[in-house]
This record gives sequence, C-alpha cells and structure tokens, in this order.
Amino acid sequence: MRLTRRGFLKGAAAGGAMFALPRVARAQSAGSTYSVAVLGDTHFDQALQPEFVASYGDLTEDVSAADMARYTAQSTYHANWSNTESGAQTHFKEFLRNGDMWRERCPSLVAASAALAASKPTRFLLQVGDLVQGDCNNASVHAQMLNDAVAAIRGGFPSNLPFLTVLGNHDYRTGARNAYLNFAQPFMASEIANLTGVTPAATAYPVYSFRLGDDLWVFCDFETVDMNPICNVIDADPSARHVFVVTHGPFTTSAASTSIYNARWRLAGRAKSEASRPRLYETLSRRHAIVFSGHTHKTDYYWHRNEYGGFAEMTVNSVWMRGDLATSVPFHDKVDDYVSPLSNSDYKKEIAYFRPGLRRYFHNEAAGHYRLNVSDDAVTMEFYPGAATTPARIFTMWTKESANGRGWVDERALVTGTTGAWSQNVDYDWDTDKASIAGDRTFTPNRQSKGKSATVTVKMQFTDMATTVDAPEGVQAAVQLGVNGLFQVWMRTGNREQGTGNCWVDVEADGVTPRAGVEYTFRFKIDYATRLYAVSVKNAHGSFVPLGANGETSFALASDATRLSSVRFKGGGVLTSLRGDYSRGLGVVIR
Repeated sequence: MRLTRRGFLKGAAAGGAMFALPRVARAQSAGSTYSVAVLGDTHFDQALQPEFVASYGDLTEDVSAADMARYTAQSTYHANWSNTESGAQTHFKEFLRNGDMWRERCPSLVAASAALAASKPTRFLLQVGDLVQGDCNNASVHAQMLNDAVAAIRGGFPSNLPFLTVLGNHDYRTGARNAYLNFAQPFMASEIANLTGVTPAATAYPVYSFRLGDDLWVFCDFETVDMNPICNVIDADPSARHVFVVTHGPFTTSAASTSIYNARWRLAGRAKSEASRPRLYETLSRRHAIVFSGHTHKTDYYWHRNEYGGFAEMTVNSVWMRGDLATSVPFHDKVDDYVSPLSNSDYKKEIAYFRPGLRRYFHNEAAGHYRLNVSDDAVTMEFYPGAATTPARIFTMWTKESANGRGWVDERALVTGTTGAWSQNVDYDWDTDKASIAGDRTFTPNRQSKGKSATVTVKMQFTDMATTVDAPEGVQAAVQLGVNGLFQVWMRTGNREQGTGNCWVDVEADGVTPRAGVEYTFRFKIDYATRLYAVSVKNAHGSFVPLGANGETSFALASDATRLSSVRFKGGGVLTSLRGDYSRGLGVVIR
C-alpha cells in the first residue's frame, strides 16, 4: 500500500474481526502442469479459386445472383444453398471471406500452432466453436464439412493429440443441429476418453464436463437460457484446482463487436437469462474460474474482481480474414474504454452489469492462435498473432495469490464492509486497483485474528518524513519514516508491572535505505505468547530482511492486546495492498 508519512498497525484486546475471501480446496498432484493449443473460430470452408478472390476480395458491394450461382455450382459444401434465402448477401460474402482465408492464411496459422504443439509438451487442442461455416442445406454434406474440418486442422498436429471443440452457431446453421450433434457427441466422447483415459458419462448439451487431473473442464451451449445447470456442474466439484468454462458466445458482454449486439449470441444474454445470470457470475467468481469464448472475431481479455472473488475471460479469434489482422497492438487497453457503443438500453444495461467488477480490459481486431499454460501457481494465455511462433502478449488468467484466500476486493467490498469496514469511506480507482486514503483511517476486518500469532504484510510508500514524534496511542506495533530520516518502530519501554511508557526506536535493515517516494513492503510478525513482534522489509532482491537496533530484531508490543483486530493508517496516500495471515490461515487483502 502507499501511505504518506506513517503507517500504523493497531490492535485491540477484543472486538473487530478478520475475513478471508472464500477459499477453494485445490487438489495437488504430480504432473499437474500442462499446456493446451487453442484456436478461435475457424469457419472452415472450401478454398476459393483465384477468380473469386480477384472478383470479390473487398466484399464491399452486393454480388449478383448470377455470380452466386456460378460460385455454388463449383462449391463442395454450398451447392444446395439458395441465394434467395434471408440474409443471402451476408452469407455469400462469408463464403468468399472463408474461401479466401482458407487458401493460405488459415492453413499457415494452423500450421504455426501445430508446430508449437509438436515442439512443446501439449495435452490437447481446443477450438471454441464455429469450427465450420455451415450453410450446406444438406445433412450429409454438413457432416462431411465437419469431418473435413477436423482432418484439415488436426493434420499437422501430433497424430495422437486430442481435439476438443464446443458448439458454435455456424456448426449447426441452416437446420443442421442434428447433423452436428450426431457428429459431435461421439467425437467428443472419444477425444475426451483419449485425453483423460475415462469415457465421459455424457457429451450432450446444454452442459457437460470432465476432469483432467486436478482441473474441471465445462463445455456449454451458449444459447441455453438457464445458467443454473452450468452452476450446478461447477458446484458439484468443489475440490477442482482450476475451473475452465468453454462457451462459443462470450459471457462478458463485448463492447467492441457488431456481431455480439444481438442478445442471443451471448451466454446469459437473453432476457430469459436475467434471473440466473447473477448466479453464474457469482459461481465463476467464487471459483476464480477461467472462461474461453469466441464468436466475435476479436481478441478480448477481461479480468473481473468483485466481492465474491473474481474470474477471467479470454475471447479468441482465428478468423484471419485480412492479412493486416496479425497484430498485437490493442484498440483498447483501459477499463474506461469498456463502454456501450450503442444507445440501446438493454445493451447498455449489460455493459453496466459487468463494468463495476472489471479490472483489466484488452481488445483488438487480431486473429491468431493461442497457448494455455496451466500450473499450480498460475494460468496464462499466450497470444500469437497470425502465423507467429513467438508470443506477442501473455495474459494472466489466474494466479495462486488470487485464489488462495487472498483475493481481490472491489469498491463495494471496501465501502460496504463485505470484508470489513472502514472508519470512513475511501475513494477507489478502478483502473489502478488502488484506494485513496487521507487523514486517519482504520480498516476493521470481519474476523479478528485467533491463536498466539499474527502476520500482516503492508505495502506502503512514505511521501515525506514524519514532522513530529507523536505517540500512536493504543497501538501494539507500528512503523514510520522518522523525523531523522530513519525507519522507526513503536515499542514498550521498561516492564509492564512498573507501567513505564512507550517510544519510537530507530531501526535499520541491511541493504535497504529509508527515503520518501520509495515503495516498501513491510512484514509484521506478532507473537502474543512472548509479547514480542518483529518487522522485516523486502529488499531489492525480493527477500525480507529484519529491521533491527543494536543487534535486536524483536521488540516489545506496545499494548496488552492479545489479538490483532484492525489496521490503522495515518496521513494521506494510496493503498495498494494489505494482507493479514493468522494462525488458522485466515487473511484479508485489499488490492
């Protein structure tokens, strides 16, 4: 945390409380580190002949009925498609777009992903729906398109690498839902069995799941209107280390894609989903889940934090429709950019629903391929624009610190006391995850420490030195940057029976120079059995070194408190982190 002038740790013998954000039991096992090759929408289709690429490369003008007929006459998959159906121009231009990109760009993108999978340990290939274009108007032709897509995509990957996909709207478009399900259900059952060694009980939508070692993977139909079955599947497996949810339509409402404005293209976007959407939001947050989605043909990253915990979502895209879309330069990379581009009240309402908990936001128009890296300590997503073989960006999807009971607390929690209460409200900055503090403020967690010891870690910056030697009354331990420019700790002098007073003691730490304007991380360890406490500070190498005076690194508690119940800040500054760890593993983090 950043603190001006002084930071005080205040204790009381009774009252107060300490709260730990919900902890998820996470099984640990050998070999729990793995990677996954990830593709977004692929819209597999027949590669175009050069004459069609030359004629319709820009796709800006309507295509004549004669030219449509000439194309479909040569098409393997769209010969039965009618140019008189609703949306004919839009669909036909999609055929041309797909045919152009599957001549060269998409095969090179898939080949780059396959090369990485062949050179690095990879558990499986994940594709997030719209595997094919669809629009075949014939069940057997649609089935052939699906099989051809699998063959074309997995051909360059290691032959035994499982290939998992999820239902997308194009995968069953033009009346082909049964054709898709007849293909996908046995295909996914076989691929999951190949991956896990266990045949899943079901691969039927609206939701099914499987365990991959310690982790729960959930696949869902994004057009389902009831989120409760998805939540029930997640709740039924409370011991999973990580929870991954795969959906074609994003859960987090896109603020930048014209293809997502229709509510039916969003998981929980329909009016009938409003009643169950909050449960899914809370369930994902409590489990610190990781969501993968597609559909928008954009690369989007969302990092949500709220009073329940938080979750991350990554929307991925492999529709490389133009050569210039192989870039990692963001169109938007600030939370303030997450605003509704439409005046539609329902759409603005959805944006407003997700905005309060959004902490990080990234959006660009790029297409590419991705690699998911999973471990006990972190989950990250590497983004490779186009056919790149070096990641341009790496997105954090989960960290151990974020989900081990030291989660994120947003403004609502800080102000309303979800994890505790401030003596006065604080001003919260959504973009920096920091809370402004001025004057004399005390944070009282909802559960006080228990047992014989307590540890509190405080990140703080002194903007100037103390100007007085005021006594922090009622405080058991404290640190400040003294009037003499040295670190000082507050301690009892003499003995308790004689009732002698307390004083500031100059202390120093090897390799750490006290000065204003530098952020320090202090760690207080309080031992109530011996009535002593120690303070250490993190050095430039990331190690904690003790603060000491004349060879002594332990100091007498300055009060008769038997537990830690609150943390007091005096001065003005910006709070970035406060962590309390107690003997029973309870903790609080404000970040």
